Amino acid sequence: KRVRTDSQLKRDQNFVIDMPSDVEDRVTHCPSSDSVSYSPSELGAQTDDDSAAGGVGAGGALPKGSDHIEDGNVDTCNSCGHSGELVCCEKCPRAFHHSCLEGQDSESLPEKWECHKCVKERSSVADDMVDGEKVQDRINATFDYWQEQTDSRLFTILGRIHAMISRLMNYDFGYMFSKPVEACNKIYHELIKKPMDLGTIRDKLDRQDGYSSQSNMQLFEIIVEVLSDIKTVWDNCYFFNKEGSSIYRMAVVQHNKYRHIMDRSIIPLLSENELQYVEPFR
Repeated sequence: KRVRTDSQLKRDQNFVIDMPSDVEDRVTHCPSSDSVSYSPSELGAQTDDDSAAGGVGAGGALPKGSDHIEDGNVDTCNSCGHSGELVCCEKCPRAFHHSCLEGQDSESLPEKWECHKCVKERSSVADDMVDGEKVQDRINATFDYWQEQTDSRLFTILGRIHAMISRLMNYDFGYMFSKPVEACNKIYHELIKKPMDLGTIRDKLDRQDGYSSQSNMQLFEIIVEVLSDIKTVWDNCYFFNKEGSSIYRMAVVQHNKYRHIMDRSIIPLLSENELQYVEPFR
């Protein structure tokens, strides 16, 4: 197992980006985009705040080409949110105090230790089922244009997608993908052609001028577009960040949870014909 102490929790304050000079000349840094010293509230236990605010925005933390070196784990305990001597998971970004490990003897852990949350996330659990009932009336009203011409099952799917997004935003590391990357992070917006985050997608499901404004589309086409936008959140993070970095691994955790919720809550409602269009976004 890897164990770190406070003295080891040091992060570089500036990125050194390996990119063409013509791009670099147009880069203007802002404090939040060139610092990776996260606070305990940003990199600790999951938040109960439904808005899931915090972090640097949808996966824009550690660009490829950066000279910054990290071990791929966060600096605070996933259970209590505090720093100190932490045992680091080899598979995900989580780290834990010895005393916060659930039913495990920290002294006898293997060298390549996988935390109890990763073990749990290998397969779907009952918590991965969302029904969307709390937001169904809102979804029905927002997409009222399709009420008379569309199978009610598709409205249920949209309600569950909305609930799934909220579940992801409140799950581990959801805060990192719940807000747009700041506009002053010129590097990110230079490289990412379609920025996307979970909060924006959920907001577009709620607004009359969001996804529901596309009256020229079939409702199922809108469902596919929403799922495509969710996948774009992970794709952007994988493209922009170093593989193995903490933010990259956060996206893997979120993406895996997304797949489990999809398999339990969305996929069973789709016909065989519909599934072929959704499959690329699972």
